[in-house]
Amino acid sequence: MPTQFSLQRIDWMVTLRALDIHGYATLPGLISEAQCLELAAAEATEVTTLETLSGVGAGFCQGSVCMLVNPCSVVGYLEALLYPPLNLLANVWSERSGSSYRFPASPQALVTECAEWGQHRTLSYLSCYGVDDGERLHHCVRGEQRVFPFQAVVLLSSTEHDFLGGELLIARQDERAPTATFNVQAQQGDVVLLAVKRKPRREAGDLVWSTLRHGVQPVRSGQRKALNLVFHRGNGSDEDFSSPERYARAGPGVSLADFGPGIASQDIGVSHE
Repeated sequence: MPTQFSLQRIDWMVTLRALDIHGYATLPGLISEAQCLELAAAEATEVTTLETLSGVGAGFCQGSVCMLVNPCSVVGYLEALLYPPLNLLANVWSERSGSSYRFPASPQALVTECAEWGQHRTLSYLSCYGVDDGERLHHCVRGEQRVFPFQAVVLLSSTEHDFLGGELLIARQDERAPTATFNVQAQQGDVVLLAVKRKPRREAGDLVWSTLRHGVQPVRSGQRKALNLVFHRGNGSDEDFSSPERYARAGPGVSLADFGPGIASQDIGVSHE
């Protein structure tokens, strides 16, 4: 699990503000090297809980992807740790966009709600990319009715010893500005939080949307492994893994007070119009 030291270093107010403004934010060194190695080895050791797919979805990626059918304890802990604060911003975005919908308070409740819409398929996966492997720009939404607006990418390999290249690429298309691209230089154990698809903001009283996609630059040498954590579930069920062409890409209570005063109205910028 993340160490107490790494948890104490999380400034959620700063992190949520960055996620709200830019569409992504990094939590450095959240999990240890040993935990990264445990997750990276899951493809070989947890054959009963992972389904390995190569070249999933035509043109989606070059490399192997392991779908997390029954996530291990580290994955569950990360969900319980990350979901409550992300849920706060998710509901801020929902209110800002004029929707009355509010996301459930726990990841388990979100999964239950997804099931009510026929969304049973696990979308979280482990990626393993070698030389020239990578992912094209994409987002993890394929027509689902319930989409949690954030996901997380955890780099499991070392940029010093395991691979070169393979940077996380983020593209943000704003309605009133040119497309901006960002290369995220993550290190082993870093957690990068991403907007899944769209980010709302208020500009001169108007609702303006940004569309985000992410991908992985080609690996130049070595092998890059990462955990891609998606909180909502996809259309269909985990039994659909046998058809690659059909691929579609609770912890303690948390309140706004835990992130300091004014986060809802000042730091996150909720519009009550």
